[in-house]
Amino acid sequence: MSNARPPVVVVDTTEIRPDLILSKSAWLQTRLWALKGLVQLWVPEVVIRETVRHYGAQLDLHMAKLRDADDALSKLSYGCDPCSGMSQ
Repeated sequence: MSNARPPVVVVDTTEIRPDLILSKSAWLQTRLWALKGLVQLWVPEVVIRETVRHYGAQLDLHMAKLRDADDALSKLSYGCDPCSGMSQ
């Protein structure tokens, strides 16, 4: 009986950024193999940090757009409570 370790699949930022949970069919198969112990699936810390930084920046951008839209809508409102919009 062989004590060989299963091969390692290392996830790169280019793969995880567009598909955060690795849900595409090729990744589903790879994740299934990892669950069965046929491969090891590794996500380096640098990839996690880059992904968090990317999604944090995207969240900030989208929140700024929502605030701008809320401000524009509140300027159109007449006789409404100005505090009922998004919190800053």
